[in-house]
Amino acid sequence: GTGIANFAGLPWAGAQELVPFLVLGIGVDDCFVILNAYSLAGKKEAGDRDAEERGRQRVMTAVGESGLGITLTTVTAVLCLVVIVFSPFPALRYFGWNMIASLVVGYL
Repeated sequence: GTGIANFAGLPWAGAQELVPFLVLGIGVDDCFVILNAYSLAGKKEAGDRDAEERGRQRVMTAVGESGLGITLTTVTAVLCLVVIVFSPFPALRYFGWNMIASLVVGYL
């Protein structure tokens, strides 16, 4: 996201040094959400299928159940950053655009 924002001509400002750490924190939170759903899916799952098929089904269930929470987290963060984009301070505007680009890339 930072590379795309810089390639698009967004100037570098001091606040943008925080972007990788903030995006990493949101990504780790999303991983915890998926792992919790994976753990809960294992408790629901029982059957005679082989281990590979059970594992595949468990991952699909976990990602399916946690997808809404991850999507809402990312969308609300992006909406809050849109407010920052309209700031009169250039450094905050650049920070907002950089965070939005990074969160969108991280979500995809």
